[in-house]
Amino acid sequence: MKKRRKAEIVIFVVIGIVICSIVKLARVKPRPHDYVKVTYLPIYKSWHAEDVPGDLLTDVNLAFATITPDSKIRIDPINELNLSKELISLKLNYPHLKINLSVGGWGSDGFSDMALTKETRAAFIESAVSFLKSYNLDGIDIDWEFPTQDHSESTKARPEDTQNFVLLMREMRAKFDEIYKTDHKKYQLTFAAPMSDWAIEAFGVHKVSKSVDYIYLMGYDYIGTWSSVTGHQSNWFDHKGSPVHLNTYDGIQRYLKACRPEKLVVGVPAYGYGWKGVQSTDNGLFQNAAEAISPDDLDLTYNNLKAEYISKNGYERYWDDISKAAYLYNGDTWITYEDIEAIKFKADTVKTLGLGGMMYWESTQDSTGDIIKTISDVLNKN
Repeated sequence: MKKRRKAEIVIFVVIGIVICSIVKLARVKPRPHDYVKVTYLPIYKSWHAEDVPGDLLTDVNLAFATITPDSKIRIDPINELNLSKELISLKLNYPHLKINLSVGGWGSDGFSDMALTKETRAAFIESAVSFLKSYNLDGIDIDWEFPTQDHSESTKARPEDTQNFVLLMREMRAKFDEIYKTDHKKYQLTFAAPMSDWAIEAFGVHKVSKSVDYIYLMGYDYIGTWSSVTGHQSNWFDHKGSPVHLNTYDGIQRYLKACRPEKLVVGVPAYGYGWKGVQSTDNGLFQNAAEAISPDDLDLTYNNLKAEYISKNGYERYWDDISKAAYLYNGDTWITYEDIEAIKFKADTVKTLGLGGMMYWESTQDSTGDIIKTISDVLNKN
């Protein structure tokens, strides 16, 4: 009888441990509605609040504010965009939606000088808070491309940029925390970063990740018009035949060594790149091209790709299962783009890895809603 009772006790203990383990595992993986679904919305284009799929999004980042010589923020939307009116409509239509101000962008200067001293950083932070309150916004997204690096040949860069970026974000977080104590308004702080192997060190991710809510990983532009060889611009995995070996999976693995997974948000593009005079070997994949196509000469936004190119007008859609990426080819012109099948795969993997969610650049390039619908459907599925 005692042996039986002991056996029952052991069984109950084992069951208890198993249940606790299951509960613990369930807590590790974010619930579906915890995933962020983010888009960038350019203020240099005309749009209306009803064009924004706010019911499927958690965040919209207004792109872009710039930095003035005296380290303050400047917003300069085009005349055709009544920004204040559209923001009010967005808030009324989608009360849950966080609308954040993104500062910087490709070729945007001013970061290195602004972050250089405590005084210039303070001027920027005070300016940011002023804009947040004036426009009733919910956070700041920093798009510094890039600390210590001048890839656009138009921005100032210093070796001390990394440390100054860490200080900037730490001081901005402290300011936001101070505001929360008095106003009970919780402002969000994020930044965008590339998948490149140098990015972890340049952005000081080990340290700066402690100050931010999310890091938006730019999982695109791995290849483009600067290459004379075709290739994928947003492939998930590497391919030994590729002229470049940037890929989203390896980039994520590097960030995971420096940052908690739930802070990482994977970005996808709503546009493509193209080449002419492409050799037909392997349906043009990783082949020499006579010339790259300028974005000014061919509209390769997802809107136009869906309307004119994907399995239309002589273009055949191909799938590279090694890279997990699609492409189009008509025997001469070759196009890399973000495919719905690829987005589904990425969204599923985001869930498997327990990452924070997904982002896409940018909203006006997908008025069809296909990209955000796919992201939302997969991330919300139990």
